[in-house]
Amino acid sequence: MGSYLKAMWKALLILMILHFLVVASVTGYLGATERLNMDRVKRLKAMFDLTIEEEKIKNEEDAAALAVEKKKADDVSRLLAIGVKGPQTRSEVIKSSQEKDEEELSVLQQTQVNNKALELRVAQMIAEIERREKKIDEKMKTFGAEVQRSVKLAEDEGFDRALSLINISEPADAKVQFLNLIEMGQEDVVIDYLSAMSPRKANGILTEFKTVAEQKIRTGLIEKVRTKELDRLKEAAGQ
Repeated sequence: MGSYLKAMWKALLILMILHFLVVASVTGYLGATERLNMDRVKRLKAMFDLTIEEEKIKNEEDAAALAVEKKKADDVSRLLAIGVKGPQTRSEVIKSSQEKDEEELSVLQQTQVNNKALELRVAQMIAEIERREKKIDEKMKTFGAEVQRSVKLAEDEGFDRALSLINISEPADAKVQFLNLIEMGQEDVVIDYLSAMSPRKANGILTEFKTVAEQKIRTGLIEKVRTKELDRLKEAAGQ
């Protein structure tokens, strides 16, 4: 549209120049033949001015009409592009509405199918995660049991080594070790040692508890060793 208007204006400019050249030629000819006077010049000028103005108005009207026609053509193209075919009958409108409803229903059904597939996939992923977690828990329990057995074995080995050292120690030295353990809050360990060693060795160590405070500790240890032994016998009888 812009290039067309530009061409129109160029044509108008050329036409104006041609009019000017004609006027100049006629004026020169009339002046040379002494047929030109001021009245004739004015009438001639007015005639050509009117002609140029009319031509300009006509060109503008043509350009405006062309723009209107182009807009109509663009509107028709746009309507055709989006599928509008003009007025429709009632049956066509109903059919179009039904087709649109069917299309929307198809989209909805496909969406539901996709959602169900997604839900199934998520459920499978959750089940797989739970299966792996269960397997990990089982491994952790097995590992924990193995660790506990290792710790228990290490404790037993350590206990046995410590008991061996106590058995070969002098009773006075063993008493000092027991008092240190009791002071550290490990009286139960002392009771385990006394229960595990021979009665002769245990009595020899307990005899070294001579001060009033030590004798009080000895009395408590003897009572707890006896209770521990009774509990062990009851447990064995129950089995």
